[in-house]
Amino acid sequence: MQRYRYEINDVFEDFLQVLEDADKEDEDFYEFLHPFWFLVFEPLEDEKTIMQKFIENKLHKVSHTRVRKILESWQ
Repeated sequence: MQRYRYEINDVFEDFLQVLEDADKEDEDFYEFLHPFWFLVFEPLEDEKTIMQKFIENKLHKVSHTRVRKILESWQ
C-alpha cells in the first residue's frame, strides 16, 4: 500500500472537494474507509486495481486451497 499512497491521497483530496459540506466526523470516516475502497475499486494507470495486481502476482504462492479459490473468484 505504501507504494500507492500518493495516488490514494490524490484521489481522496479530490473526493473531499465533493464532500465540501461534510463535517469533521464524516471526513474522518471517509479518510479511514478510502484506502480500502481504493485497493479494491480504483483502477490505476494500467486499468487494474491494486487488488487485481496483488492477485496476479501472488496467487501462485497461495497454498491454502480455499483461499486460492476465493482469490481466483475475484479476478
